[in-house]
Amino acid sequence: MRSDHPQFDCEIPADELTGMLETAHLLRSLKKAKRLLAALDRVKGGTSGSPQPLDDY
Repeated sequence: MRSDHPQFDCEIPADELTGMLETAHLLRSLKKAKRLLAALDRVKGGTSGSPQPLDDY
């Protein structure tokens, strides 16, 4: 990323930027944010369970 303010310039890999933008998009919706945070909790707790269809949300 480049800006008009050199002190704020940074370079990150494109795939990392894509992931950040997707996460920001998910966090705009309360329903999607809750689902994302629940998934993170399951992964951290080692209880990922079985996949659930998106239609359930």
